[in-house]
Amino acid sequence: MAHPSTSGLETFEELLKSSISLPKYQRDFAWDIEKMKQLWDDLRAHLFAHSQTLGNSLEKYYLGAAVTDDSKGIKVVDGQQRFTTMTLISCALRDALIATENVKDAHDIQQKLICSISNNTSEYVPPKNKFTLLDNPEGHHLSSEYRLSPYRDRIVETPTGMITSEFSDSKFISIDNDLSSKILWSVDEKERWDFLLWDSRTKEFFGGRENVFQTTKNENNILSFNSNPPNKIFVDRKVDVIPQGLKIILVNNVNWCPNCKCTVKKRDCDFFAKDNRNFYLYVRADIEQLILSEKKYSPTKGIANNHFSTSLNLVQDTPTKLVESASQFPKNPKEIIFYEDVPDMEPWPSDGEIWGMIKEFPKSSENRHVELKASLRYPFYNGKIRKKCHLMIQSCM
Repeated sequence: MAHPSTSGLETFEELLKSSISLPKYQRDFAWDIEKMKQLWDDLRAHLFAHSQTLGNSLEKYYLGAAVTDDSKGIKVVDGQQRFTTMTLISCALRDALIATENVKDAHDIQQKLICSISNNTSEYVPPKNKFTLLDNPEGHHLSSEYRLSPYRDRIVETPTGMITSEFSDSKFISIDNDLSSKILWSVDEKERWDFLLWDSRTKEFFGGRENVFQTTKNENNILSFNSNPPNKIFVDRKVDVIPQGLKIILVNNVNWCPNCKCTVKKRDCDFFAKDNRNFYLYVRADIEQLILSEKKYSPTKGIANNHFSTSLNLVQDTPTKLVESASQFPKNPKEIIFYEDVPDMEPWPSDGEIWGMIKEFPKSSENRHVELKASLRYPFYNGKIRKKCHLMIQSCM
């Protein structure tokens, strides 16, 4: 809902400056995927209905009142369904930003809204969750917290900002500090993190995806956001010849099986909670599409005149894979059937030409050349946003 004109309200980020949890008497997370989708769809409709370029004066989305008990830390008495859904949205946003090469913004989301890591302290500080559900039964697959916790971890391959220099026959990876940027991602200093080497020229991982390196316990291997890269990364095996210019990419630290179909009864990976998993993918695919404006697919085996259908592959040319959006990609079997020949089209008119067509009939914005849907021309009706008008505006952006 729209932001009410009331002082003293806090943003989601401001609420999470101190970690929030639930009192022991609270019920479990109960929203199904349709209720979670409703919150995301409302947020997206708000985004399209209001300018997002107004800085501090932009129209904020009002999430509603949250009741807390501050007697022993901050405990959410009323609001856990929205907090949990917003946490999943934050995780999907983080990974969509990484996949579209906006890693610094993704790290900002991770630190402020999901889980903060502090490596620049004299004593070790464990990662701190921004919002924690009840873990009841503790560590059990029926626990709401157990089902949410994997989303706080690294789900996707993440660039570090480090680039290799040429070297051979060593138990370390040499870093070219001239080519590297500041460190792009913080990692818990107790984690022995894994990484791959990405070749930007071939658009492939050096040595393939199975060529994974694991770091050893060494001060050089501590990654803190915006710090200078080390000269060397120490690994647990001897390294052969490594060329200059390969990007060091963090490997995920969760278990997510390919094309996951896991359920509570068939738990082959960490993301067995179907509603959480499908909602995360729904939001992430949406955000990736909004950022990129398009996703490119290529025929698996080309197109021939005697073919009536073709399977498609999503073009992946970055180290972090994009989501193959179910809303835009055919369901299994993954094919598009051509029922008739696609006619040759005249060149698409310029913006000026389209505007000239519209001006012929300014009241209806329709003529023999162009037709604009009412939901695009008039997104508000009787003071309310037209149903699904944001989808029409999105498709025309």
